Amino acid sequence: MPPKTRKMAPQPEETHDVCDQISDEVREYFNSQGFKDLFQTSLVEGVTRELHHLRDRLEQTESKVMDLENALQSQASIITSLQKEQTSRSEVIKSLRTKLNEEEQYSRRNSLRLYGIPEKDKEDTDAVMINLANKDLGVNLNLADIDRSHRVGTPRHDKRPGDKTKPPRPIIVKFSTYRARHLVIRNRKRLKGKHIGIDEDLTAANRMLLQKAKDEVKLNTNAIAAWSTDGRVTVLVKATNGGSVRKRIHSVTDLKKI
Repeated sequence: MPPKTRKMAPQPEETHDVCDQISDEVREYFNSQGFKDLFQTSLVEGVTRELHHLRDRLEQTESKVMDLENALQSQASIITSLQKEQTSRSEVIKSLRTKLNEEEQYSRRNSLRLYGIPEKDKEDTDAVMINLANKDLGVNLNLADIDRSHRVGTPRHDKRPGDKTKPPRPIIVKFSTYRARHLVIRNRKRLKGKHIGIDEDLTAANRMLLQKAKDEVKLNTNAIAAWSTDGRVTVLVKATNGGSVRKRIHSVTDLKKI
């Protein structure tokens, strides 16, 4: 067999020349108009696709936001409607309460409450009222003027003589006529200093309002006195001219305006 020919390894100079040639060709390609056009086209297409994708996502987001805004607007309308309905119902309830309170107070127009009358076993509260009217008030009262009377509250069986920790229960008296009742309450000022009081038989709401009015008299220098007439609470207030003026009190809000 003929002897094999041994290939010669490329010389360093040849390798360097090849690398330079490849580098020149690559640089030439990158600088060519064809590459620039291809790169620009690819870049534009890529950016365009991304912009289209972003636009689609933006449209979806805007659609969701619009749906949420519509839902919120619908809920706001429902809430507004419910608030108006609640306000209307509250006004109706307030009106009904006022009317019921007025009717209840009217049913008490012939009644009075006596405070500070000592309790006795087997007492006759009708006789107590008649005796008080004739002797202390100067009012000629007889049994026919009284419809009925009784103590108010739970009997205090553990009450001891002279025990001041538990005051006697009030006596409620319903008179046969408004005239008899009016004569009694008109002369109650004669009981001053005797630790006995006579007040109108007020509803719970009016009684609370009168008490708050009396508290206002103690705290407010503009308020002079507070009382009730036929269930209507009135406060005497100082006037700017140095005199005084009567103000009808319908609610606690009226007291705050004094």
